[in-house]
Amino acid sequence: MEGLAIYISRLAPVAIIAKDARWKTIIDTEKEQDEYFSAKCYICPDEVITESPDFMVEEFLEIITKLGNAGYSILDKEYISKPLSFETKIPTILTIPELNEIYKVFDGIFYWED
Repeated sequence: MEGLAIYISRLAPVAIIAKDARWKTIIDTEKEQDEYFSAKCYICPDEVITESPDFMVEEFLEIITKLGNAGYSILDKEYISKPLSFETKIPTILTIPELNEIYKVFDGIFYWED
């Protein structure tokens, strides 16, 4: 199943969007009848899109419009991939400071505790 994943920041009125794919498993036995969906852990900055994928043109435009009407700006991957302009510590698996990696804008806006 193809779709979109959306991160909405809890720190600023901004959001990012990425393509997403999930797999559905149907279990139909005498003991159990259920549907299970795979999960994706997180969006990486390289996956962020600002243009509609071919499979969801109308839905993508609706999402952009509704987020815009609610006061959210959609960030692009070039911006969120820039290094932060200040030093800090952000708990994230995407950047490992001990390996001399620099925190990115993405880390500062959409960080999470691992």
